[in-house]
Amino acid sequence: MERREYLSTALLASASVTGCSGLISGGSTDCSVQERVHSADSPASGNFSNNDNWAQNSPLRSGTTTTAGSATGVEPGEMYWRIRLPEPPSGSTGIAISDGTVFVSGERLYGVDQVSSEVDWCRDLGVVRPSGPVLHGDTLVVGERVHPDDSGGVRAIDVTDGSDRWRNDDIGSIEARPTVDGGTAYVSGGIENPTVSAVGVDAGNLKWNVPVPGTARASPVPSTESLLVRTESQLVALDREDGTTKWRNDARPPVQPPVVVDETVFTQTGPSTFAAVAAPTGEIRWEVTDDTADDFHACADDQYVYVTMTRDGADRVAAFSQEDGAEQWSTTAQRHGSRYDVLGTPDSLYIAAEDGMIALRTTDGTTRWYRGFGALRDDDVVHSGTPSAFGVTPGAVYALTGSGDLVSVRR
Repeated sequence: MERREYLSTALLASASVTGCSGLISGGSTDCSVQERVHSADSPASGNFSNNDNWAQNSPLRSGTTTTAGSATGVEPGEMYWRIRLPEPPSGSTGIAISDGTVFVSGERLYGVDQVSSEVDWCRDLGVVRPSGPVLHGDTLVVGERVHPDDSGGVRAIDVTDGSDRWRNDDIGSIEARPTVDGGTAYVSGGIENPTVSAVGVDAGNLKWNVPVPGTARASPVPSTESLLVRTESQLVALDREDGTTKWRNDARPPVQPPVVVDETVFTQTGPSTFAAVAAPTGEIRWEVTDDTADDFHACADDQYVYVTMTRDGADRVAAFSQEDGAEQWSTTAQRHGSRYDVLGTPDSLYIAAEDGMIALRTTDGTTRWYRGFGALRDDDVVHSGTPSAFGVTPGAVYALTGSGDLVSVRR
């Protein structure tokens, strides 16, 4: 079976404070960063071929890559550059990459030059915080978390300058990062808005809005005919056309977005259980149980599903056959390596670690490199250096950390 490529996370120059003037809604025009360290230009050539489908910056990416160069003297795992944004991210974060620009969200939305790390533009959307951006062609789709009495929803933003293309504010607060597929943006409301909605990407028209049991805090994930939604109590399959419920299974927290490959849903179903579920029917095809773990994250290719499992320092990463759940390899993760997120490329898994990132080989789970990121102390609060979002190109991995650092690392 052919393996598809998939995606699911030596400082040489001194730090300096730099910035630019950008498009701002309801705030200062200052797009300055607090700190910049630039070792080398990050390579901007080479892209994963399916930037326009729903899998952009998700754990699963199919397509072909082109080779990208690397700066002389920058070894795998070493940083090209790092900038510190004025505010640490919180909630639903994410990274999107398009035509030489890296898009990230904190309290604001930023467009950052992929090569130089200069901020091209920033936006204060006038909401509590924007979700992580999702790329659809030359448009970014962003959810809005708002106060309970305020209007909010989802908006489309031009990637070139950050200006609005449309905004739908009839949905309510959005907690999870949107998912875009087939001309539709699917959004989950979260605690304050226990609904799932479908919005047309071209004009922002509301197609449907339905309540879901429990709290849908994770991004919805599409299969061919269904939309898979993880709530705090259930895994729910909705009809993509009208939002009606096809089936639902009990599933206990923690809540992470499921991974879907060829009509099979891979997701955590219990405190120590990870399962393969048939997308059309909800039938469980296989389950694996690890009594030492209570938090599972996953990404997949055509043959294997790669799962990170953790509980208070007992961290493990394993590759399971998609066919029957047979374990192909397993390794102990370093530095609490499976607590947060995992992202894949054809040769490596990039795993968010405690105050850093680990790269493991997909063939056997051995470590390629580890890169530590610094935490931020703000009075009595410590903001972690653990990545909260990943993005990847053939030449570099981009990580947004809990301390507000956006970092480019040679892949």
